[in-house]
Amino acid sequence: MDVVTAIKRLEFLGQEFLIWLWFMAERQGGVIRLPDGSVVGIEPINVMTLASGQGPTGFTVACRGRQVDSPETRVALQQGRRLTRAGFRVRTDQAAWHLTLDAATGALTGVRPAPDPEHDDDSDEDLLARLLKIRDLAAVLDSLLKMFLAIRLDERWEGEELPALRRWIASG
Repeated sequence: MDVVTAIKRLEFLGQEFLIWLWFMAERQGGVIRLPDGSVVGIEPINVMTLASGQGPTGFTVACRGRQVDSPETRVALQQGRRLTRAGFRVRTDQAAWHLTLDAATGALTGVRPAPDPEHDDDSDEDLLARLLKIRDLAAVLDSLLKMFLAIRLDERWEGEELPALRRWIASG
């Protein structure tokens, strides 16, 4: 199987992961406790891209700014549109970032660490600090994905988590 086919076959997991992050952000007041006991703040921001169908018959709905948390965005989910890209604010006790996640590839775009007023943006020390923060962000996102996959692959997914997620979508 080539890489493109493999990505297409598993794209639904990326879409479910993005919806689950949004759901968890709302369900738990924007705070997710990771298995290691650390706490991560998650908030949907900036952009949500929802798609319906593929190829020439499909279309995409993009919500930006305050629209990402609007009833219209949830209605798009109710109508069967799939979340293909989503923007989030991710916070830990050490740093905060804004980013956009792509469901198909897992690619991060627009990653911006919160500015640190203690450091000059042009210094080498600041560049190193930013790189370390991005490495920390990757670890946080890995932990969130592992947490999602553990829940998704558990037998309770069908009986507990999926029905709760569907109720959340329907409550839009």
